[in-house]
Amino acid sequence: SSSSSSSSSSSSASSSGSGASTGAGGCAPAPLGCFDYCDFVPTPNVDFGDDVMPIFEAHCNNTQCHGTPTTPDADLYLGNPSGNDATTIADAFAELRDEDAQGAPGMRRVEPGDPENSWLMIKLDGDMSCPQSTCSGSCGQRMPRGTGAMPLSDAELTTIRSWIANGATGP
Repeated sequence: SSSSSSSSSSSSASSSGSGASTGAGGCAPAPLGCFDYCDFVPTPNVDFGDDVMPIFEAHCNNTQCHGTPTTPDADLYLGNPSGNDATTIADAFAELRDEDAQGAPGMRRVEPGDPENSWLMIKLDGDMSCPQSTCSGSCGQRMPRGTGAMPLSDAELTTIRSWIANGATGP
């Protein structure tokens, strides 16, 4: 019976973590500069270990960022840049999936089923000015950052976004 709710209240509904904002059609367009989830259809069967971890290994796991187990940025260790064992993959998954975002009160690093409200996607997309972002101060930089860091490709972003939209399942 809740399916008859009006779409005029959808702006507050997108923060519920229900994933209601992900999928084709039926929502208001995103603000300029923010990823538009209205027409996003996730790629099925994205695997954390096989599909997502290699992206982190290539872009995020250097010693300047999330590749140092003792002092990783944002207290988020994502493994080694040259391949990871099953334990490291499971630990990286747990740190993403089970932790609140540092510097963004009330947000999870990954909100299963809801990439639009997952801090990881906001940081990767550089969407810090979007309504769901609660970041203030220096946490508002796009990732990856640092010397020589290049933004992820559209295909890599789609892989991570799809993994989250599909429930952010892990090893």
